[in-house]
Order: sequence, then structure tokens, then C-alpha cells
Amino acid sequence: MTATPISSNPLQFHAPRQLTVLRQWVLWRPHEGRKCPFQLSGRFAKTTDPSTWAPYNTVLHEWQAHPRRWSGIGYVFTEDDPFTGIDLDDCLTNHTLRPWVRPIIDRLSDTYLEISPSGNGLKAFVVGTPASEARFALGDGAVEIYSKARYFTVTGHAFNGAPFVLEEHNDTLAWLLAQAPRGNSVAFQVSGRIPYGTRHHTLTSLAGTIALRGCTVSNILALLASIRDERLDGPYVTNDQLQKIAENAVRWAAQRLPRDRPASTPSRTPVITHRT
Repeated sequence: MTATPISSNPLQFHAPRQLTVLRQWVLWRPHEGRKCPFQLSGRFAKTTDPSTWAPYNTVLHEWQAHPRRWSGIGYVFTEDDPFTGIDLDDCLTNHTLRPWVRPIIDRLSDTYLEISPSGNGLKAFVVGTPASEARFALGDGAVEIYSKARYFTVTGHAFNGAPFVLEEHNDTLAWLLAQAPRGNSVAFQVSGRIPYGTRHHTLTSLAGTIALRGCTVSNILALLASIRDERLDGPYVTNDQLQKIAENAVRWAAQRLPRDRPASTPSRTPVITHRT
């Protein structure tokens, strides 16, 4: 389906005060097909490093001053705030709700809900803490739930007159998590930061392990991109670099699976010649 981009006017931008009073804002623009967060300096921002964030008014003014340089602004969720974001992908057709998402929107009608930059999705902002963070398919779309170490773009385009207030929705979060199909994977978590000198070994080891479990290149790439955005220290790792790691891991796994090795116990990590 072709996306219908939503254009935000930085001069008439509005966001919920519960979020704007916090120093957890970043700029964003597309980079290699992803909506990447940026600092005021123009460097990449990290969703786990508060020193790369800024106050709402400062970020908004930078966007207002340079609307061609930046696509918009975003909010970073942390363990220290009481908020959670719910991303509902591919839930709109010509701004009309698809059937699978209607029960969700009925529950979220009292909290801030906005149209995503693509025009095909919605983002809900609620007060609450989910039992776990998750990403899963639902209907002909997808649901993502995050409360820390992630950022959401903020367009200011409230959906169907949604209030600019975040309401408590712990019950909705629990209900949504119960909708995840059996066997669905919760968003992958890596404990702590991954230092620059160990990044290559960590990424190739993870890629090889899940390749042996039958994951595809696209599956592995999605996982590695998530880890890159949340945990990697050092220079930015591009999608092309991650793609090579994923492809090499799948080739390595294909060579070993026919040898009747247990799929869950790789004999060694793949040897990858590309260095990140």
C-alpha cells in the first residue's frame, strides 16, 4: 500500500504538556529508510543516552528554523517517566480505521492518539507500565509497545479530535499483550551497552545463533537494527553493514544444519570478514 505522508507545520505544532515539560526530545529525519533520531548538533541521538536529548522548546525551535533539514521531532521513553507508547502500524486506509484496530481505539479514546508520519498508522501515548515490551502482528497490521529506550516521532496530528492528555491505561496494556499470537517474540533485549571493541563479535554471534533457528535475513536484520539503535556504542553502523552480517550468518547456518548439529547449539560463531 502506498503511504500517504503527513506533513507537520512546525509553526503551528502542538503536543501534550505532560511530554513537553520533560527534557526527552530529539529531532528526526529519514536515514537509510529509517526514521533516525538526531541531536541538535546534527549527530545521531541515542535512546539510552540522555546527554543526546534536549528540551522540547529547544528542539522545536531548531525544527522551526530548519524545516528542510529535519522532518520533525520525537519523544524518548525512559524508565524514569510513567509513559508508554503504542504503535499501531498499517491500521488506517484513507484515514479510516481498519477492522482489527477498532477495538483497540475504543479502549484508547480518552488518551492522546495521533496519526503517524506515513499517514497509515497511529501512535497512542498512555500512562502505564507494560509487563513486557512487545512487537507482534495483528490483523493485517502490527502492534508495538515500548516504555523505555525507544523514541516515537510526534506529528501533533491528533486522530479524530483525540485529547492532548495522556491517561492511565495499564489495563489496556495488559489486554493488548494478551492479543499477541502464541510463540510471538517479545522485543529483543540486550543487557547493558555494547562497547565499540566488542560490537562485531556480539552482532555476529547473535546473528549466527538465530540463523540456526531458521530466521531469515530480514528477521535477523530487524533484530540487529533494534540492537544497534538501543545498545551500540561507537560510530553508527549502517543498514548495509547489518545486511552483510545477516546474509553471512544465514549462509553459515545453511552449511551447518545439514550436518545434524542441534539447531540450538552452534559449534562456533560465524566468521565474518566485514568489520563494523
